[in-house]
Formats: sequence, C-alpha cells, structure tokens
Amino acid sequence: MSTKIRTRKAAPQHIRAGVRFGPRWTEHELTDEQLALIEADPHLEVQQVKAQKSAKKAAEKAAEKPPALVNVNTATAKQIAKAANGIGEKTANDLVKWRASKGPFESLADLTKVGGIGDATVAENEAVLTV
Repeated sequence: MSTKIRTRKAAPQHIRAGVRFGPRWTEHELTDEQLALIEADPHLEVQQVKAQKSAKKAAEKAAEKPPALVNVNTATAKQIAKAANGIGEKTANDLVKWRASKGPFESLADLTKVGGIGDATVAENEAVLTV
C-alpha cells in the first residue's frame, strides 16, 4: 500500500520580474514502510528514505543475479582477470598464450598447467569459469 504526501522543498526564495517565488511543494508517493521511517525520525527527508530504498533494491538485485560464466577457451585475458578470483592480468595473459600455443583447454583442471594457477585457484573459480 502506498500513501501520497506533500513536502516543501527547502529552496531559497527567488525574485523574478518583481514576483517573489517561495518554497515549492512536491508530492511523493511513499510505501507504508517509508512513511513509518519518516514518522519515527522527523529529521529524515523524503529523498533520503527513497534513496535508502533504491539502494536496498539494487543490492538485493545484485545478490540474486548469478555471475556470468567466462569460457577460458574464448575469453580475452582482460575478461578472465576480471571474472576470476586469484588470477591477475599477467596470469590471464599467460593463460591466453598457453591456449594459443597448445590449443583449447579440455577441462578446468588443465588450467593448472599454466604457471601461477593451482588447484585452489581452479576450485575457487569453478562457479565463474567454464571450458
């Protein structure tokens, strides 16, 4: 359920062509939860409450979204370094060079043939890397 409230913008008065314009009224549509927050702390502004709500939604959405899989046989070194934990750009470049000289990897376990990548790194990145 949502409620509409009106708030005054804290803006200085302006004078244009001899006419004084005071603070303006703004209408906001708030959920009951947001309204309760404002009633509990009158120093909170509506925009602060709305920003908290949108930040919370963005965090929840990011948590729900599974990481995209990166194929080590087709990805660039930059893509691999960005997606994988414990694999920096230098190691990712070594991985791409190894792939170019010896052919595609048959399994993630083959990544250990590249210097700087061990079993622990492969196990840590099984959720984000694929062949």
